Amino acid sequence: MRLVIFIILMCCFSVNTLAADLIISSHPDYPPYFKNNNGKMNGMVPNIVAKIFEKANISHKFEYAGPWKRVQKKLEKGEIDMIAGIYYTEERAKKYQYTVSFMDDPVSIFVSVDSNQVFSQ
Repeated sequence: MRLVIFIILMCCFSVNTLAADLIISSHPDYPPYFKNNNGKMNGMVPNIVAKIFEKANISHKFEYAGPWKRVQKKLEKGEIDMIAGIYYTEERAKKYQYTVSFMDDPVSIFVSVDSNQVFSQ
């Protein structure tokens, strides 16, 4: 069900979706989720989004849009249609429409087992 909602929201995200390929960008270098490979976006998120859009027959293309801040500015200016994989913040929610999450991204802090730092849950 979440996948269906995600696809519907993505179709409504931009009026450009009716005229041409949906132009998608993402963080240029956040492996294994995203990786700029000479202007071609690779990684888990582009692969997942491509599969979703292919199944829904949505014409799309991933484009390298530059450094992260430029990617966000291009979305605000309408130069790209969506950013795949962006964390939710209240500040961003004032500018961007969000879909439901399509994957979890737990983040942890790692220290050496020999470290004096003690972490608990």
